[in-house]
Amino acid sequence: MNDQERTLRQLPEHLVVHQHAEQALHEHRRMLVTLLSNLPGMAYRCHNDPDWTMEFVSEGCRELTGYPPDDLIASHRIAYGKIIHPADRKPVWQQVQDALSQHEPFQLSYRIITNEGEERWVSEQGRGVFDDQGQLTALEGFISDITERRQTDELLRLSEARYRAIVEDQTDLVCRFLPNGTLTFVNEAYCRYFGHPSEEVLSTSFIPMVPKEDWDYVMAQMAACNADHPVNTYQHRVIRPDGAVCWVQWTDRAILDEDNALIELQSVGRDITEQRQAEQTLRDSEARYRRIIETAQEGVWQIDADHCTTFVNARMAEMLGYAVEEMQGKSIFAFVDEAQWNTAMSHEVGQHDLKFRRKDGGELWAMISTNSIRDGQGGFAGVLAMVADITDRKRMEETLRRLATQDSLTGLFNRRYFFAVAKREFQRSQRYGHSLALLLLDIDYFKRINDAYGHRAGDQVLRTIAEIMRGGLRQVDIPCRYGGEEFVMLLPETPLDTAIAVAQRLGATLAETPIPTEKGPLPVTVSIGVAGMTNGEGLTLDLLLERADQAMYTAKQAGRNRVQVWRSDAQLSFAGT
Repeated sequence: MNDQERTLRQLPEHLVVHQHAEQALHEHRRMLVTLLSNLPGMAYRCHNDPDWTMEFVSEGCRELTGYPPDDLIASHRIAYGKIIHPADRKPVWQQVQDALSQHEPFQLSYRIITNEGEERWVSEQGRGVFDDQGQLTALEGFISDITERRQTDELLRLSEARYRAIVEDQTDLVCRFLPNGTLTFVNEAYCRYFGHPSEEVLSTSFIPMVPKEDWDYVMAQMAACNADHPVNTYQHRVIRPDGAVCWVQWTDRAILDEDNALIELQSVGRDITEQRQAEQTLRDSEARYRRIIETAQEGVWQIDADHCTTFVNARMAEMLGYAVEEMQGKSIFAFVDEAQWNTAMSHEVGQHDLKFRRKDGGELWAMISTNSIRDGQGGFAGVLAMVADITDRKRMEETLRRLATQDSLTGLFNRRYFFAVAKREFQRSQRYGHSLALLLLDIDYFKRINDAYGHRAGDQVLRTIAEIMRGGLRQVDIPCRYGGEEFVMLLPETPLDTAIAVAQRLGATLAETPIPTEKGPLPVTVSIGVAGMTNGEGLTLDLLLERADQAMYTAKQAGRNRVQVWRSDAQLSFAGT
């Protein structure tokens, strides 16, 4: 056998070995990608330039920054350097350059601004990659979220809840868009459903994905969402990538500016094509078992005329944490409030949101579609209900409501929501000639507290003052964090003398009660301006605020730690202890 024949005989063996090596390399690459995707942070490789232009980022960047990897790679949508907080960009650059000049690893902490506008603290560990000639070719490292070390538990809980509700493991379609339909945010479920990556749909209108005959209806529903009607639920058809026309139910929530002008809408959608088909089938069909079979992908519940369960499918039992056998024969009122159920059943056919009790004591929010069952004589024989779990949607709606109305640090009303509520209360007081008072409170020398003891101590002071305010007010009073260290309190049906007493009591309590912080108890005083309205006099809310602000400013000028009352004929001061 010559060399050529031996080579030919060995060639298959070499090919097999090469194939095995390629398979092993592919498996190793897959394992590495899986590992990086599941790490709680962002692995990266980037250029050493002020934009930190990314060559690679792991999937963890989505959770860390709110941007998908494609947005950051090659600064496609945004450069990582632009995500770094403006005040931290120069120190970050300098620290990294110092480490690279010594060929040493670097470790630093700084703030970033996420895609949602949230400020986060991150920790970055990395090193320079140098070639054989010692020339720097790239930076590689890992960035993780350390916000929990920097913020209070409450801020972290709200941040995580908001993120989970909107992005993490979300199966509903979530998007944000301008009033003209231009998309500004879409989640992964939205991209999967419509068959386009986010970079293809952002900054484009979603209207072309709606059949033309539905355009006017959809635009009218969008226009119906405003300050007076901030939440709107409706259904319309959409065109899927394969040309199929499906139905989606959307719940739009208005995002307003400080003047209650609509700036964006956030929408949560769920495909209800099968549900609508099931409802049509239920209307057209008289065969109970056919309806059950055709809609078995949803929870199915049949109740007789005495409200007892005669049938549930496995999905319905699973939703409530029971075995099918455990639910048979039980009254519907073992699972849902009787008044809620009776209200829903007051309509022959309909769709309703109901709260059910699970076996483990938890709650299940469900959207139920009901049809009455008639006997041979046309008499009422019971109800057939199709049940869809909307618990996640309800939680998200509650989270969005809380974020839209509360100040995240103190838990008081935020400024925008305060104006919405205060304007209604102000108009009611004017309409019926009721008295009304407004207190504007400013913490004395608050900047000194931040400068001397740090912002964490300052935040503790703000939260404690908010708690003391709540404890000294009635349920009907409207407290708000007005901005920075300023708070405002609207006291409906309160004469001026009573409001003065409330302000004096609050000022005295704060002056006499050092506020506990991580730096120890801190003495704090406040200056409070008071203004009132009686007999529906011709004021505006803005003018009342201006008067309280003038009184508060006078209290500051008079030495602080006092209550100052705005009056057209006289002024009253209180000097705190």
